[in-house]
Amino acid sequence: MALLIIIIFIFLSFIALFSFIEAKTFPIKNMIIFLLGMLLILLSTFRTPFFDRDYILYNYMFYGNSETETKEPSFKFLVFFVKNILNQNLTFLLFIYAVLGVGTKMYAIKKYSKLPILSILLYFSYLYLLQDLTQIRVGVATGFILLSIKPLNERNFKSFLFFYLAAFLFHYSAFFVIFFWFIDCKKINKYIYFIIIPLSYLSTFALADLLTSAQSYLPSFIQFKLNAYDFETGSELNIYNAWQLMRISIAYFALCNLNKLKILSNYSILLLKLYILSIVTLAVLSFNPVYAGRISDMLSVFDIIFIPMVFSIFKPRLVGRIAVIIICLAYFYLNFFYIGIFKN
Repeated sequence: MALLIIIIFIFLSFIALFSFIEAKTFPIKNMIIFLLGMLLILLSTFRTPFFDRDYILYNYMFYGNSETETKEPSFKFLVFFVKNILNQNLTFLLFIYAVLGVGTKMYAIKKYSKLPILSILLYFSYLYLLQDLTQIRVGVATGFILLSIKPLNERNFKSFLFFYLAAFLFHYSAFFVIFFWFIDCKKINKYIYFIIIPLSYLSTFALADLLTSAQSYLPSFIQFKLNAYDFETGSELNIYNAWQLMRISIAYFALCNLNKLKILSNYSILLLKLYILSIVTLAVLSFNPVYAGRISDMLSVFDIIFIPMVFSIFKPRLVGRIAVIIICLAYFYLNFFYIGIFKN
């Protein structure tokens, strides 16, 4: 299993290096995206049992019929439906989650990304491994969150509300996404967004007590989740790590080149704001390290579209592609080797 994941990463890196694949006509490009999506769905479905660190939990909840009281309605329904209506096993449940989690992201990549192969590589090296192959409920939620780009940009509240509720029902941590509606997708004050990152770091300690107190006003099931995160092991958080500093550098580069990005995509302002929000969230919520990481990871789903777009303005374009592949390599190493999501 580990070797297969490494081979897929190398393969995706190789084809992402060549711009001629991105230049293919829509039917051919769509077929490539579809085939890669099917590969990732099958990998998530037929993973080696207990290979990832969350498999044992889902295996216990599915066959033990316990520890589901605090889980989302979607999970309870799907477990009941697969077990009692379809009379199927855990593999079928994993298939449903893979179709929803991978399918929504691959569709969003096809819809929003100008460089879909690079976006798929970035997705695979980070969020696919972390979510769709491990935290499968979060994986579906982030897929629906990513699909909210167009409704947000076009101010279509009904469509946005649909994707928000779908994300929330698959993972309660997505409750904050409703506030995306208040983001101005057409205008940005560069000066505010230049200083908001350092201000978030300066305010980390001052806001900790205030935000901790604010938790008491949230619904009880969300409070339960937040309290549970406080007791998770291995929750130390270094908000000055190389990964975070790299993301800050990309944010400032994008701010300095925003006019070029606006030519490339109508979603550039929205994506930039959400990208910076992901950085700020990790710092501001660092008093609860696990929760800060969860929220930041959810917001990082927009990186799939945003980062390839940012580096596409590099000249020559090959330099930008290589830079994205190096970032993907860092993400892949972080997830696969450093954090230890998977068992060797």
